[in-house]
Amino acid sequence: MKRYLMLLLIIAILLIGCSQNRKNNSTESAEVPSKKEIFDKFVDEKDLESYILKVNNEEIFNAQSDEKKYTAISEGSLEMIKEPLIYHTKWQDDGDKKNERESYVIDKEFFYRENNGNWNKQPVEEEVKNDEEKTYFVGKTIISSSTILKLLESYYELTESEDTYIAKLDSGSDNIDEIKNIIFGKDKNSSFFGELISLKAQYSFKKDNYYPISFEWKAKFLNKDNNEVMEIKQTGNYEQINKLENIEIPQEVKSLLNSDL
Repeated sequence: MKRYLMLLLIIAILLIGCSQNRKNNSTESAEVPSKKEIFDKFVDEKDLESYILKVNNEEIFNAQSDEKKYTAISEGSLEMIKEPLIYHTKWQDDGDKKNERESYVIDKEFFYRENNGNWNKQPVEEEVKNDEEKTYFVGKTIISSSTILKLLESYYELTESEDTYIAKLDSGSDNIDEIKNIIFGKDKNSSFFGELISLKAQYSFKKDNYYPISFEWKAKFLNKDNNEVMEIKQTGNYEQINKLENIEIPQEVKSLLNSDL
């Protein structure tokens, strides 16, 4: 009788354990979001109230030749407050001639100067106002951090650490044509730098609030007219997200702000 009761007890314990495991597994499965759900929660720059973005840019010309290639390096920063709308950017080219550029977007006005010269003012064009980071940080290619991440979501591999989501993209011969079509559309072979032949990217986001932490991407372009390869690398790090309360505006810019063009 005792052996029978003991057997029932063991069976009961095993059944409870199995049931608990099924509950735990079910709970864990329910709690693990899909890749798309995570990507949908990543907070885009345009949805932030304020931030500072520090960027390093490297352009390698004639990358296909060790003898002919040369590199142009620049670094910059972007400060943004959404309400009232203020953008402040600074760029510096690290070369023999250090060219410096600085600009402000204040509401619907654009202010700029070079090498600490006089400030100039002009109205903000609508397409610039809607996508400032593309205009200031990338220039003559439509590749931007938001373009690479959002449009190419299905090509990313998503991994995670204890407090960070990491999204990685590495193009190959099997998907580069599709990627070109998505980014450039009908003009896939006529970007300013030539034909896109390679693209790598990595983005990091905080797990607790899905805010951006950093990004880096590298693109290679082929000019078919002369077979020259150009390589562009860009890295960026975010600071003071939704904590930046003030952007200093020079007195000369304030004076221009209150004047007619």
